[in-house]
Amino acid sequence: MKHLFKHLTFLIIIVLFTGCNQFQQKEINELISGIRQKYVPDRRIALFDVHVDKAGQLAVEGETNVVAAFNELDSILKTDYPKVACKVICLPSESLGEKTWGIITISVANLRSIPGHSAELVTQALLGTPVKVLKKDNNWYLVQTPDSYLGWTTGGSISMMTEDEIRQFNNSERIIFTGMTGSCYQLPDEYSQPVSDLILGSILEVDEIHTRFFRVKFPDGRTGFVDKKQCLPLDIWKESFTYSPEKILKTAMPFLGLPYLWGGTSSKAVDCSGFTKTVFFMNGIILQRDASQQVLYGDLVNTSEDYGNLKPADLLFFGTHETDSTKERVTHVAIYIGNGEIIHSSGLVRKNSMIPGKENYSSYLDSIFIRAKRILTCVGESGIEPFFENDFYK
Repeated sequence: MKHLFKHLTFLIIIVLFTGCNQFQQKEINELISGIRQKYVPDRRIALFDVHVDKAGQLAVEGETNVVAAFNELDSILKTDYPKVACKVICLPSESLGEKTWGIITISVANLRSIPGHSAELVTQALLGTPVKVLKKDNNWYLVQTPDSYLGWTTGGSISMMTEDEIRQFNNSERIIFTGMTGSCYQLPDEYSQPVSDLILGSILEVDEIHTRFFRVKFPDGRTGFVDKKQCLPLDIWKESFTYSPEKILKTAMPFLGLPYLWGGTSSKAVDCSGFTKTVFFMNGIILQRDASQQVLYGDLVNTSEDYGNLKPADLLFFGTHETDSTKERVTHVAIYIGNGEIIHSSGLVRKNSMIPGKENYSSYLDSIFIRAKRILTCVGESGIEPFFENDFYK
């Protein structure tokens, strides 16, 4: 009987402990969810991969690159749950040492959803783009681009640097390539062998100035020559920013006929938001990466009756309208040309009209139109950032 009493007592303690443990787990999961919603509502631009570890002593594990989120979680755990260990890693990873920055060293670097060549292409980064490096997995690096987008790229796509080295690069004399495509040559001669292909927006450090060519230096140490007719010194390019509709459209038109590529953001191939992003970038404006992000910024244009209030360079957004059972979903974006016409990437970069009766009218686009935003009146506001004010380029 005595033995049975001890056994029952032990079982009751186990049940009570398990119940308390499960209640704590629920509370902590709610805490994690609340912090995630507060600091990382969009997982494309910030990382908060945190969970409760139920094995052994209760603990919170994972990783984040949002310092404020880590600090709030750590503080609450220490105050309210002192027996719960916080094992969350704050990125960048300590294994990177001081080299927590990088510069894209090939014409177009592919950024993927997970480390692997067969993974989804989520975006691209151009030659000369500074990126934050968060962690490494074999020869793959998780990086963050100037528009805050996250993706995995290979070690051969970036040159790792310290913060001081990035600052030196950003303060160096640089050029930006202004042709749609071209080459950097081994000699100051367009018939010599290439060092690399170049695309619209490639940025390179100037090593020497020759009569017809700039001698340039790549982030990985390669050198070569770029024809002066196809590029501008970065300071002169900066002075050319007028944020005018005419310049936006002038930049957009050479993309006509360019193939569509999911995740593409270069003058080789683009998706719809990669097209708008690249066009505005070449005019000194950094937009958010995806259409569903770009729609959140800018001045709303009244299109309740028709398209009469639109102005050239406005962005038009398309997708699924909100219903009683489904949320609105923005899936496409275009640049307004004028007279009811748009230019956008759909299959290829093309023009369409939003006006019935026009030869290139698209009834489909007309039916899924959601709203329009005016970008050029909001340069300097959230989500519409001048190039030289972005922290990555300072």
